[in-house]
Amino acid sequence: MLAKHVTILVRRDMAETIPHTVFEHEVEIFNDIHGESNIEHVASDWPAVEIDTAEEFDRIKNAYGVNEAGELYAERVFGRSHKGLEAYAHKPAKKGKAVVEAE
Repeated sequence: MLAKHVTILVRRDMAETIPHTVFEHEVEIFNDIHGESNIEHVASDWPAVEIDTAEEFDRIKNAYGVNEAGELYAERVFGRSHKGLEAYAHKPAKKGKAVVEAE
């Protein structure tokens, strides 16, 4: 699958904002952990890279762990298998087509 890095700011409280550079599909996990209103996209200037979906799903499970209820964040966001992660693959713009960002 194609994946692209993005930089986000995570607001933990009024005094603490932490930058993270992660794959764009990981932003969904940050939204689940911290709440969508506490996540701000600031950059996405990196080229897309090819990654193995099954390996990435395992990495995400190990990196983010479980919530207070014992649920894996990776499974809450992408489902119980790496197949759900494939829906979040980076889809580059087609040549000759302008990309319009929603405001």
